[in-house]
Amino acid sequence: MPAPTSINPNNALNFSGGPGALPQGVLTQVQAAIQNVPEVGLSILGISHRSDWFAAVVQELEDNIRALLGLDNTYHVLFLQGGATQQFSMVPMSFLAGKTQLPEYLHTGYWSSKALGEARRITPLRVLWDGESQGFSHLPRDEELDFSADAPY
Repeated sequence: MPAPTSINPNNALNFSGGPGALPQGVLTQVQAAIQNVPEVGLSILGISHRSDWFAAVVQELEDNIRALLGLDNTYHVLFLQGGATQQFSMVPMSFLAGKTQLPEYLHTGYWSSKALGEARRITPLRVLWDGESQGFSHLPRDEELDFSADAPY
């Protein structure tokens, strides 16, 4: 079996927000797991997300994330589906509860346009800097920004 870190040269690299290319070794392991996960004796497609085995997989994943990011138990690690667009709506829903001050945004291009669109569905907001008229060709200098001290974010 190839090393899990080797990439098939015919497998195009994809650096977009969606699924990306996986190393050949990972693809081979997933292919085998579709038939049988040796520790369980079942196809990965047939293992319950409530099973002890899957709970252990999630716990290992959380432990690895905590170690990688240096997070102690005062933080919660959430595994959420939905991608970036969902996160753009969850930020104002999470950080604006009980707040009357406007959130502040920088409009720097494609992803900030999406964030602004989602936030505007939930709350009025203040755009501190908008790079659209310059074709998003640069980012603002510090002196171009006037953050409110009481802005929630």
